Amino acid sequence: MHHCKKYLCLVYALTLSFGGIASFDRALALETRLSTSGEIVVIDISSESLADALVELAKQTQLQILFGRDVTKNNFRLSNPIVGAMRAEDALTILLQGLPLEFVFISKDVVVIRAYKASKIQVDKPVTEEVETENIEEVFVSRKRIISQPDLNQIVVTAAATPKSQIQTAGSVSVATDYMLNNAASRSTAEILRMIPGVGSQGSSGSGFANATIRGLPFHNNTGSRFLLIQEDGLPNFQFGDIEQVYQDIYARRDASLARVEVVKHGAAATFASNSPGGLINFISKTGEEPEASLALTSGISWDSFRLDLGVGRPLNEHWRFFLSGFYRAGDGVRSAGYEANKGAQLKFNLTHTLDSGEIRFFYKYLDDKTIAYLPMPQLSDGRSIEGFDALFGSQHSIYLQRNSGVDAHGNRYTSDLRDGLHAKMQSTGFYLDYLFADIWRLENNFRSHRVEGGVRALLTSYLGEGGDVADTFFATNETRLFYATGQQRGESIDRQLPAHLVHLLDADIDDLGSVVNDLRLHVVLGDWAIMYGYYKANQEVDTEWLWSSYLMEIAGSNANLIDVQDAQGQELTLHGLAAYGTPFWSNCCQRLYDQQFDINALYSALTYEKKRFNVEASIRYDFGRASGGYAGVSDVRAFDVNNDQIITGPERFVPIVDARSLQAIDYDWSDYSYSLGANWSVSKHAAIFARLSSGIRVGADRELFAGGLQPGGSIDSEVLIDRINHYEFGFRKQAESSAFSITAFSSQTKIADNAPAFDAVLSRTFVSNGIEFEGFAEKGGFSLQGGLSLTDTEVQADDLNSENIGEPLLGQPRWTWKLIPSLSTDRFDAGLFIIGQTESPGDQANTFQLPGYTTTSLFANWYTRSEFSLSLNVTNLMNTRAVTEVLARNEVNGEQWWAARSYPGRASSLTLRWKL
Repeated sequence: MHHCKKYLCLVYALTLSFGGIASFDRALALETRLSTSGEIVVIDISSESLADALVELAKQTQLQILFGRDVTKNNFRLSNPIVGAMRAEDALTILLQGLPLEFVFISKDVVVIRAYKASKIQVDKPVTEEVETENIEEVFVSRKRIISQPDLNQIVVTAAATPKSQIQTAGSVSVATDYMLNNAASRSTAEILRMIPGVGSQGSSGSGFANATIRGLPFHNNTGSRFLLIQEDGLPNFQFGDIEQVYQDIYARRDASLARVEVVKHGAAATFASNSPGGLINFISKTGEEPEASLALTSGISWDSFRLDLGVGRPLNEHWRFFLSGFYRAGDGVRSAGYEANKGAQLKFNLTHTLDSGEIRFFYKYLDDKTIAYLPMPQLSDGRSIEGFDALFGSQHSIYLQRNSGVDAHGNRYTSDLRDGLHAKMQSTGFYLDYLFADIWRLENNFRSHRVEGGVRALLTSYLGEGGDVADTFFATNETRLFYATGQQRGESIDRQLPAHLVHLLDADIDDLGSVVNDLRLHVVLGDWAIMYGYYKANQEVDTEWLWSSYLMEIAGSNANLIDVQDAQGQELTLHGLAAYGTPFWSNCCQRLYDQQFDINALYSALTYEKKRFNVEASIRYDFGRASGGYAGVSDVRAFDVNNDQIITGPERFVPIVDARSLQAIDYDWSDYSYSLGANWSVSKHAAIFARLSSGIRVGADRELFAGGLQPGGSIDSEVLIDRINHYEFGFRKQAESSAFSITAFSSQTKIADNAPAFDAVLSRTFVSNGIEFEGFAEKGGFSLQGGLSLTDTEVQADDLNSENIGEPLLGQPRWTWKLIPSLSTDRFDAGLFIIGQTESPGDQANTFQLPGYTTTSLFANWYTRSEFSLSLNVTNLMNTRAVTEVLARNEVNGEQWWAARSYPGRASSLTLRWKL
């Protein structure tokens, strides 16, 4: 076989599609030769039909390999390539990876390959046992179990020029398997990310609004995912990770099509994606390479919830395969809302066609889902509940507050429905092409078109205390009188000492967040060298309108009443609990109109050298683009008859006006570079040392427009627009038969520029983050332990606006975090715990108070029948742990600290009946 072509196949076969496809339908019996499977030999097998690869493997290892028609008839794909010194069973594991096949040694030099019929679940490691050789085509193993074992030989395709196994990758990568996600009862993307060592994810808001980061990198004003993008099959849904009021996790939903989640934590993410220098999170879909059909019904036990999941995929013939999946769900949230809080569906479909020298895959996704969001709400600083509001299960949401009204940027009256919550609507279409031509060139093209719209309706507590104090503070007057505005006591007077809070209603229309994305790559392999050239092109719309309001409510965790207020002269200051159109308590910051267009381009390249046990990769990316459009904030505050009753009362006297006819211009461009250099040395077959240094950029979007970010005429300084991360890491990995671990030391320097509305200025800061991260797995018998431990120390190195912050730790960043998954498995049952915790963390940037540390524990238990059914019990926050992730407001009331805080909900259990064919 030609040397160049052999190495080219290594790059070609292992892609987002898990390789190419080939067919065969013949049984194979190879001549017996004397050898032992445990002997290490040099193996060099390119990507080819599985039958031919097995013939080649037998020649190189001196094994006799047996298999029958039932093994080959539905496996239409190319085998995984193998290059290196290893044992025969390791080579077989790689060859069969991703296929519904396993192998069994019936003697030291005779191996049987067979279909994994009984469980329909792939075995991830070699199995050695005595089996009968009669009727070899019908031999199978009845065990069903698959442990969530990290396999460092698994191929990683995210942020990789030439896809490699984890143990060969020059940087930190974590993988969450489908099995692990099922057991974790991960109801949101944030909960998925919580399980990954080194990833900080605040999943306390429900099914959205997650703030995510990696290894102590700062947020933007403690919200969003500033340096992190979420991809689906290699392309992001959004070009910026922290668009205001738009959170990536709302639009990336898990269903039966999700094969695994790859989390790249090293700096090469900066050269393989725009605006994601901190890392990449890639949701990788199943593509029907093996037959699968599943149906799952999930019902809440301690809460009202119903969900139906469907997944079907298989090869149609030698040239076509598909995967269809989706979900429908309805019910209340874990916290009390007073109405149906979650309702929606998703449909995903991919269809793959095999070409003579490659393949093409077509994608479609439709999402229309409404979910409730739990933002900062009342509780005491020690985690206890304020009387009348259960900190574990309560919510500001109420049947008495379901509508909001106001004036939009075009001067029209509008009404919104709070029951829509976080409304995500998305249609995506696209294709992926992988084609080999002229024997040494490989072309990849990944295209996606996203149509995105929806809205955000959520409640957060911005001030809390005794009702009289809250009213006096908001209206800047004394001796206010309070009355019930809703409920059976409507019109009755309220004691001024009644616990109450000012609630800001986030009300935003997402008119257009669509994008068109194309990523083109050209690969060539010349001996030990591989070169990749890439061109990335994207357009991103940001067309949103904010119409926030302010309400006064009693503090009650279930169907709280609204409060009306009169001044000392009896004048109405509120209107049915509405305190203000807009947010005067926050200087009317949140009446806005955005109409932005971003044209994003990037040229990038990677050079890879591989020789025996050593590989090195250098990559560079040049990002350039242009932003245009307009934006507007509040231009006037004046009287406006919002309810059109011909009377100006209460909050109608001071209505903030946004005028769409007087948009301020947006007109700027940018250009800058990123680079990364990494090396990996396999010190043995099962151990490796790696190191990487990188420098990457992130460009801001809508968050740059207010508080001095944008100059008159629409220009912006590059120092304000572009953040940069310099990142270094060094690590060691080792894989054994029943254990694996990796340990990584890392350091990063992050220079950012934030808008500071309180100072009407741009705040420039530099953060330094250092730490060590451990991730490991061990198994003995039926018991396994998987987890991770991270030490992260992040502090302010420079602050242009306030030098007193220098040396202070990062807001919300704990020093220690840990994630443990102990589990016990038998042939028909497995159970385990997900234990996730952290030490205390700074509650504000000045480090004046601390958020308590916590450890949450969740339980899973699965019972497998002898047929295709399984029954699963999942319980999240088993111990009702009080875990605070963010504090927005504080107030001392009668000697106690009252907080407006986000915290994880209490115990929630669910039962899933799953049928898998």
